[in-house]
Amino acid sequence: TVTSDMAQDTREAIQSISEQHMSNLNAIILCVQDGSVDAERSNVTQLAARMDATGRRTIFVLTKVDLGEENLTNPDRIKKILAGRLFPMKALGYFAVVTGRGNKNETIADIRDYEEQFFKSSKLFRSGGVVSTHQCTTNLSFAVSECFWKMVRDTVEQQADAFKATRFTLETEWKNNFPRLRELDRDELFEKCRGEILDEVVNLSLVYSKHWEDALSTKLWEKINTYVFENIYLPAAQSDNSGTFNTTADIKLNSVFFTVGRITERMTSAGRIIILFNTCKPERKLWEKRRKTKLKKDVSSTSTGLVN
Repeated sequence: TVTSDMAQDTREAIQSISEQHMSNLNAIILCVQDGSVDAERSNVTQLAARMDATGRRTIFVLTKVDLGEENLTNPDRIKKILAGRLFPMKALGYFAVVTGRGNKNETIADIRDYEEQFFKSSKLFRSGGVVSTHQCTTNLSFAVSECFWKMVRDTVEQQADAFKATRFTLETEWKNNFPRLRELDRDELFEKCRGEILDEVVNLSLVYSKHWEDALSTKLWEKINTYVFENIYLPAAQSDNSGTFNTTADIKLNSVFFTVGRITERMTSAGRIIILFNTCKPERKLWEKRRKTKLKKDVSSTSTGLVN
């Protein structure tokens, strides 16, 4: 019920939050109904039935059954609720619990003792109309725990089936793409990769530092020369004197080039190319092939422009 002190959208907000959490297929729904009031005054059962129509992850809980037995003139109504015949919903189980006498000074132990004494002395629950294993919070906690671990087992089994399917797909691709190569196990792959990495480290250690510096400087300049001329040199060259030229160039270098972060990207790319050239022959041949193709295209486009 929305009162005058509440925001106008309180009901919609509560329902939206509830539906958001209940729509999670890995969530356990506890449908709690107050046993001391008429069932028609609550809509929790309709919400639970809509979010989990099969009742695979829903547990119904009827609270305050002590007040319900005391106030209701028709005790069979509670039996119908706990038998699942009153509400249009399905659930894994229907449980009756007592949440204490309503005294704020009660401890958990006091509430448990009172609940235990109530179910032992209750005429309604001693008459055999309600299963004893569906009474008290202890049995409720066991049911929630069992439901949780069942969902965990189902999820693990689904993941295992997905992994098996992925493994079968990868193995089939390997057999079809590499029919003449022997399949290696985990240890063999580790040893092979370790040997290749160590061989590359040895090859890199044989390269002189001077060669590294020269190659990196040359390749880095190839990466950035166009940018330097177009964005730094040409704007600075429009100045009238050397002092203005130096000032403009320094400002461009610091505020336009380095702060953007392009120097790091281009240095990384240049370093990768240098490493490939000194270690991986197949990669070197591929890069040379792409470079020659690009040069041919550039020459062709330049010749076409001159003819036109």
